[in-house]
Amino acid sequence: MVNRISPLSLSAAQQQFSTNSGSRPKQNGKKGIGREKQEERKKFERSGDARGLLQFIGRNIDDFNGRDMATAWNALKGITNQNHLQRIRKEPVFLDLVKRLTEMIASNDTTLFLNAIELSMIASAATKIGRLDGTDELFAAISKQSIWIVNHVNAQALANIATAYSKLEITNHQDFFAAISDKDVSRWIVENWNAQEIANIATAFAKLEVVDHKNFFAAINDEKIIKYLMGNGNAQVIANIATAFAKLEIDC
Repeated sequence: MVNRISPLSLSAAQQQFSTNSGSRPKQNGKKGIGREKQEERKKFERSGDARGLLQFIGRNIDDFNGRDMATAWNALKGITNQNHLQRIRKEPVFLDLVKRLTEMIASNDTTLFLNAIELSMIASAATKIGRLDGTDELFAAISKQSIWIVNHVNAQALANIATAYSKLEITNHQDFFAAISDKDVSRWIVENWNAQEIANIATAFAKLEVVDHKNFFAAINDEKIIKYLMGNGNAQVIANIATAFAKLEIDC
């Protein structure tokens, strides 16, 4: 097993990783919609009632805090009927949800509205829902918060966000992946995360052909890390990492 890095060995900018991961920011004074309305939302979610869910969002969006916003997106992700999803993408209520969320993320320099896990939920939901008007703007707003995200994130959340960028083929990805490719961040990731999470991020780098990839792949291309990956990753994980190296033309 790879030895864990002490937070004290990281740069000052990265020392919040171990203590702040997943921490909940203050929600800008909004208490949210309350338990009764949460149960109403769950009813629409369980029944797969896309129309009812959208109407619920429209009625209550002014009272949403960050958690409400993220759970609304997560509920929409659960709609499996492709015809319903197609209609949702064009609904004014949903497009308003996308616009408001984008503005909230972009305008809040300290990201008081959402925590990193909630951003991960939204990114994963956006991947399932698919590209629509406002997708690029939403991820541009997330990119603006890249440094904050990597300082408050856990492994699964960061891997989910990276995967969303790649699956949706977001062109404005430079800031997000540059934050991951910081030398200390890259080393922290490969020495502390599991093989699947490392492979998912490597795959995202490769699919988007991210230029600023040197530090992340240099951190992987270490004898101890390679030994760890070979011993703990399945054949698909190893193949995905190897493919990422090959696509980016990195010697290993």
